[in-house]
Amino acid sequence: MVMAAALISGTSNAEAPPSTTKPSAVAENPKSKKQSPAASERKTAEKPAPSTRSAGTFEVTAYTAGPESTGKRPGDAGYGITASGKPVQEGVTAACPPDLSFGTVLRIEGVGERVCHDRGGAIKGKRLDVYMSSLSDAREFGRKKLKVEIIEEGE
Repeated sequence: MVMAAALISGTSNAEAPPSTTKPSAVAENPKSKKQSPAASERKTAEKPAPSTRSAGTFEVTAYTAGPESTGKRPGDAGYGITASGKPVQEGVTAACPPDLSFGTVLRIEGVGERVCHDRGGAIKGKRLDVYMSSLSDAREFGRKKLKVEIIEEGE
């Protein structure tokens, strides 16, 4: 689904270092007692408490369901549908490299929990794309180097 993450990000690390970029509008709130949408998607009752492990530092960009990222427009076949077959969902969906299985739950520094439901042509190695419904939010998010933890392995 993701074809042009770099077009959406619109910035590079040289133009906007991570320490000066504005946090995403969907950043996690550590004081909130509400579960994130990604966390509520996990079936924690069926599995023991997950143990997190570091996945390292990733280059993280943002994407939308629109033509800037996917080449698709509302009404097109597959618009808003991820590679795993699930609809995109803000605060949940991430496009991950093939070595992270669909359903893998990640904690992304400064972003929060996301679930690998999508793939992308440019998403290989240590790259991730987080879904945002707003093109302006996706562009504002830019390109960041962030620490990522795996909370739960996918299937």
